[in-house]
Amino acid sequence: MKAKRVITASSSRFAALLFNLITVAVMLVSLTALLLGKLLAGHNIGFLPFVLSLPPVMLWLGASIFVYASIAHHPNGLAAHYNKWAGYRFYGVMGSLVVIG
Repeated sequence: MKAKRVITASSSRFAALLFNLITVAVMLVSLTALLLGKLLAGHNIGFLPFVLSLPPVMLWLGASIFVYASIAHHPNGLAAHYNKWAGYRFYGVMGSLVVIG
């Protein structure tokens, strides 16, 4: 017989927040790199800000699939529900950026 493990409320809350927190952090890092590059635009580094802002977003796009899948099977249905809507928002924005770009 399997041992039952109690999942605390704080663990469920953190699982529900995880996808959103990492998404916000990655977007802030990316925008900061882009804005710092724009501030240094007079130093003849034209394409560098754009190049520096893309890797965090691309890495998170790949890693987000694993984070989304791991939280989607969370025993707490509410954490999985919040994760689903966070995924809808994130992947919707990424899909629209592909179309716009």
